[in-house]
Amino acid sequence: MVGIRPLVMTLFCFLFVLDYESTRAYAAAQTPSATVDARWVILDLQTQPGKKSLISIQMAIEDFYASRPNFTTRVVLHVRDSKQNAVEAASAAVDLMKNTKVAAIIGPVTSEEAEFVAILGSKTQTPVISYSASSASVSVTANPYFVRATIKDSDQSPLLAAIVKYYGWHDIIPVYEDSAYGSGILPSLIDSLQSVDARVPTALL
Repeated sequence: MVGIRPLVMTLFCFLFVLDYESTRAYAAAQTPSATVDARWVILDLQTQPGKKSLISIQMAIEDFYASRPNFTTRVVLHVRDSKQNAVEAASAAVDLMKNTKVAAIIGPVTSEEAEFVAILGSKTQTPVISYSASSASVSVTANPYFVRATIKDSDQSPLLAAIVKYYGWHDIIPVYEDSAYGSGILPSLIDSLQSVDARVPTALL
């Protein structure tokens, strides 16, 4: 489930850049009546979290312009459904980059999809903002145009270990998805658990 905090952080980043671009466009305009069309893109899923995120972003844009009626820049959202598939997400991103003037891509939701789109974004110098791709496998270092607006899985390991220590648990069996994204948290999680004297199955070591 998409948390409120990551979504708020994404909206903040989105509107911060929008504010900057709008101010710059307004300053560059020769007359108050000049119109600058800055096209922004959102790549989203047709799941409940995706629908709610899209509605939230649309409402944020409406509120932004309602409080700034003199801004000449207008945001156009081009919505594409990734259908919870990394290939579909990459295909949608390529289509958007080729056929529209893309300023940024918000989404997709999963880490697997985000990694595909982040690679394309870096090659085309298109910012990709994700509010839910928490896997460390999506590298910000390798993809400089990727913006992670949420907490990495590995950063949550010390918090989980603190809970284990508080309740005095000593034998822990992690349950995870058997994929690069599901198991990505294991190294940091095991280290954190061992630091509080908790044991994990030897098969994971």
